Amino acid sequence: MRAGRMLALWAVVAVASPAGVAAAPARPGAAKPAERRKTAAERKREEAEARALAALEAELSSGDAGRLRAALESAPVRELPPERVSPLVAASARRGAPPELLVTMARVLGELRQESASPVLAALARHRNAEVRRSALRALARTRGAAAVAALRLALRGSDRDARGLAATGLGELGAAEATADLSRALDLEVTEAALALGRVCRGEGCGELLGRLGRVPLGTLGPGLHAALLRTGDALPPERALEWISKLREVGTPEVGRLLAGVARAWPEGAHPPVRQALEEAARANGAEVDE
Repeated sequence: MRAGRMLALWAVVAVASPAGVAAAPARPGAAKPAERRKTAAERKREEAEARALAALEAELSSGDAGRLRAALESAPVRELPPERVSPLVAASARRGAPPELLVTMARVLGELRQESASPVLAALARHRNAEVRRSALRALARTRGAAAVAALRLALRGSDRDARGLAATGLGELGAAEATADLSRALDLEVTEAALALGRVCRGEGCGELLGRLGRVPLGTLGPGLHAALLRTGDALPPERALEWISKLREVGTPEVGRLLAGVARAWPEGAHPPVRQALEEAARANGAEVDE
């Protein structure tokens, strides 16, 4: 069965999709209504969807590079239920394919955002081809879950510089607080993306890993992490500790620090921790930056 036939089947699914009609709410104490029987249109849609999924599976398991490529870029992959499509793409990736197709498979799995795909993406993150590894690492930040965090932490300790940066970014996007120590070590190894990631995941004393590097790590590298951590005041960073940070940053006395603090002040949530907001504005102005720009 060719990709054109698969698209034709999917067109039937799209046309058969009925407009949703909301059911009337049940009255309190009313007897549970009998299970609603499916309409002919609903049954037709389900049958067409099943045929489209079977056609997609046939293309993805064909082993033919051209058919695989066409299937991965087809409308059914984007429009059929992602929880049904993702296992088909993952199974195809497990069977193996040329690197350029594995790169596409990893991207598609990330777009489908199904946690069940994280184990196969974790395997692709260890592939011998660098582009496959990097595509898988980007996708893991979207599929999430324990397998994704474990794979990203492993990549953060690897030898591929670009992969380490992607892993740090992914861990930050996932809010993986358990990776705080890994990110701290990566920052010491000049993985610059680890600074922002630390600011996104740290909690309490773990956030001190950022400020403790002030003067040792360039502010251009450290700044995004300090910005992210300060904006999490009240969650990851107690207000009193945020005030200590602002005081230490103010003492640096450079325009770069002023711009950093002004940026935090402009992004500050309305009404949150007024003393911290005031300290930010005063410290920014003391370092030559205007908050209201």
